[in-house]
Amino acid sequence: MVTMGKQAVDKAELMMQLLDTYSVHYRPTYMGWQSVSCPNEDGHVHGDKNPSARVNLTHGSLACMGCGLRGDAYSVLMTLTGCSFKDAVAKMGSPLVIEESDFLF
Repeated sequence: MVTMGKQAVDKAELMMQLLDTYSVHYRPTYMGWQSVSCPNEDGHVHGDKNPSARVNLTHGSLACMGCGLRGDAYSVLMTLTGCSFKDAVAKMGSPLVIEESDFLF
């Protein structure tokens, strides 16, 4: 069966990987919503001096109140780089863990 608990952990890890790539400072041990700078530098006219984005590592999601960027690690990467979903998964990996027993009846 698909391991849902592992999926949530992997989504958090994917979001942390994305935030690290764009040098966004966050608290990795805090799993609720926390304020961070937006990784979308082009979306803010004067830069993001005050953190306008919120990230939730429990859900692996990000929402910026300034530029409107929001979503999971894949959709944020797709917006920032203009890549397809397939390319985003290739760059970051897949959060689903599917065991061989899932296909045995």
